Amino acid sequence: MSRCALNVAPVAASAEGPRAKPGLQRRPSSGRGWLGLALVAVLGLPAGAEAAPALSADLDGDGKAESIAALPGKVTAGAAVFECGYDGFTCAVSVVDVHPGDKRKELVICGEAPRVDRSCDLYVYEGVALRLVPVKSRPDDPQLGALKITAPGNGHLMVESWERLYTRLEKYEVDAKFAELRLVRQPFQTVGYEARCQGQLTLHLEVGGGPVVATTKADSSVTVLLEDGLKLEHFLVKSATGLLGWVHIDALVGACEQVRMTYSAG
Repeated sequence: MSRCALNVAPVAASAEGPRAKPGLQRRPSSGRGWLGLALVAVLGLPAGAEAAPALSADLDGDGKAESIAALPGKVTAGAAVFECGYDGFTCAVSVVDVHPGDKRKELVICGEAPRVDRSCDLYVYEGVALRLVPVKSRPDDPQLGALKITAPGNGHLMVESWERLYTRLEKYEVDAKFAELRLVRQPFQTVGYEARCQGQLTLHLEVGGGPVVATTKADSSVTVLLEDGLKLEHFLVKSATGLLGWVHIDALVGACEQVRMTYSAG
């Protein structure tokens, strides 16, 4: 799944800095704004190429606050200049405190523009540069590229991303040196998606197969309750009669016009 990412100016470039990528292909335009985060401060994302109000925070823990500004096409933080913004649009910048005991603050930077999906990532200030905190388990795509990032102040990030049928919520652990983000896996993801299916669905006892629990009637409603956290695209479905069973996304797309249209639009 590709993510729209921010571009780093030469002065802020690093080996693990963000790279330009196409926008998210799986998330339809949702009209969501910047949702409320547990942040120290937020710079909004104005429409068009307008500067957002400046703010300040101690980004390196030296007891002195750095000035932070979101300007058309770039973000400045202390001495760092960070190219950010699509077609001159202004990015949203949030100050967060991931590890309250280290006296420093971090930045969540989000880019968004018409026909480009929202993409947020975590950055740390290193004097003359802003460095991406990467997801080391994804060397080919180390960015979060999330719709929303919350820093509750306990060394973790709560990350929301759009997955066509629902909003996925994931937890990431941030090490004390900000060298990487580590996904804390969950057994399931809550979906809660209802659809009417013109075809039949075969519900299985186990993820990926096993005995058949039930076969739904044609032209009946189903509720997609959960996605398996380890075997993605396997969903727990409740039939109109209340029976539960597992199906693969291919079965849902094939039987349910609503699901098929949602995926094709994504």
